[in-house]
Amino acid sequence: MKVLLAGTLLCSSALTCFASPSTSRVHFQRGTHSTILRGYSTPSHPDHIYIVRASRGQTLKMSISSSTKGFVPMLFIASPSGRNLIEDKRYEFTSRLKESGDYRIRVAVNLMATDARSGNYRLPLSIR
Repeated sequence: MKVLLAGTLLCSSALTCFASPSTSRVHFQRGTHSTILRGYSTPSHPDHIYIVRASRGQTLKMSISSSTKGFVPMLFIASPSGRNLIEDKRYEFTSRLKESGDYRIRVAVNLMATDARSGNYRLPLSIR
């Protein structure tokens, strides 16, 4: 019984270490085409996913930065069909969209370039 209980506690604590990223839908204020997303990444919640609806032919533009010394966030973007729009570590993105639907923007920590494991980020985003 003690072994089973210890195994249960170990699994339960391991699951919190691999928590799924927080996901938020992006909403624009009426009459606007841009917004600024802000977030804070920690070792237990390093990734954040934003879902934004856009139409084919619109231009999606964004850039990410941080004011936390040594913290380096980066972007990943997937089209509605799941195609990666950024193949390398990028900090800004501008593209005319080829599909209509929900685009998934993932903010992650660049572990190869960062000195700080936690930090804030600022992500201005526009769709025209």
